[in-house]
Amino acid sequence: MKSAGVWKFLTIAIVLVSISSPVWSTGGRILLDGEGKYDFTRYKWCPSGFSELINSGSCSFGFWTNACNSYYFRGTTQEVNEFLVGYSEIEGIKRKLTIHPASTRYNFGTVFGFKKEERYDWSVRICDPELGSRNPYKDQDPESSVPMSLYLGDGGIVEDDLVIPENVEVEDKQPEKISPEYMGKSVLCGRVYDLEDESPISDAKLVFLQRNDSRKRKEQFRIGMNESGTCLVTGVSPGNYTLKLVAEGYADRSAGFFRTDVPEVFEIDGCLARSNSISGVVTDTGGGQPIEGAVVGIHETYTMDRERYPFAGIASATSDRQGKFVMYGLPAGSALLFCNPGRWAMTGSFFQMVPCPSEDVHFVLQGTGTIHGRLLEKDGRPSTRNADVRIYPPGNVYGGMGIPGTLAVGGTFKFEKLKPGEYSVSARTDTKDRIIEPQATNILVESGETAEVTITLDPEE
Repeated sequence: MKSAGVWKFLTIAIVLVSISSPVWSTGGRILLDGEGKYDFTRYKWCPSGFSELINSGSCSFGFWTNACNSYYFRGTTQEVNEFLVGYSEIEGIKRKLTIHPASTRYNFGTVFGFKKEERYDWSVRICDPELGSRNPYKDQDPESSVPMSLYLGDGGIVEDDLVIPENVEVEDKQPEKISPEYMGKSVLCGRVYDLEDESPISDAKLVFLQRNDSRKRKEQFRIGMNESGTCLVTGVSPGNYTLKLVAEGYADRSAGFFRTDVPEVFEIDGCLARSNSISGVVTDTGGGQPIEGAVVGIHETYTMDRERYPFAGIASATSDRQGKFVMYGLPAGSALLFCNPGRWAMTGSFFQMVPCPSEDVHFVLQGTGTIHGRLLEKDGRPSTRNADVRIYPPGNVYGGMGIPGTLAVGGTFKFEKLKPGEYSVSARTDTKDRIIEPQATNILVESGETAEVTITLDPEE
């Protein structure tokens, strides 16, 4: 069976629970109704016919994560074929069947305090289409993505007897379909090409990284492409690897993950964008003076055709004494930048979408100030009582958007990196099971200055 598309791996912690009671579990169990059926009333985005499909099969359990629901089944080849018919008849969804040679036998007893080890023969997942795309250039997809996976590892399903409808896209991850010599092995197939003209990049490298003892990813080795920009890799040392693609003159690109303990075909279909740079300046609001030490970083990158590009290069730069910064090796297109102002404060949006290349990016920051205060008793002694100290806009001690409080220690407290302006500072104490009403003082904070404030607490009763 011919492989279709690129498989991206996502490791999900699956909670296996008994379905005897219609309740939510701590692991994200799908709610059942009074008849033991999966309840879809809360999921208005589920397409017509999906509820009937799930509840008609031999579903062992279902769980949710964010706005996606997953369902696992165990059954015969005939039951899979019947499920595939219903799957093919649901309108308004994206269908894709991935055939895995590995089994799905789990045991989470040591984690969740019970033992349950079972085989699951197929699964299906559905996600809310209104989650939208992470790409701000793209509209939300009106169709639900409903991928289906089939597991052949334990022999519960006979592949030769499968009947797959024509409108279901198939991706076969069995290594022996490439060559019988790869049966039972992890195989990685890669293809790298230029984003603009789709020509192969023969000097591209596939880099394998693993986390070291300090949890940082370190390069282990790299594999070169052949003249056609492809590679086939097997016999890799055991472990889990993070992958990236690199080539001279191109922007580094993340390429997913590779696991040697899963005897499957892992595919990488990577297009690389030509590299460019973004530069600019960071200044303050007081006359446009340059700011040194501000960190400008990359949040997302996009290609010229406005597709998201998983950039894997150096994603930040620090402004120098002239307030200037530059970032190299970025994909041609556009980038969503952010600025970490350090001891400064942003004057506008935290993010900027800019073209790549760019030479005139400008972040404007505002100086910040500090509030340092003391809590005193009526007799002038430093207070030793615990007090919750908060700052608010003036006159809004009891509500509004207060900055989170700090517990005064030894009668002193401090708030840093505050935008210039007037604040109300309040202190509330808790004594003898009674909360004393807060005492408040207004104070003006100026850029680069420390404002001193003293609050005298009401006496304890």
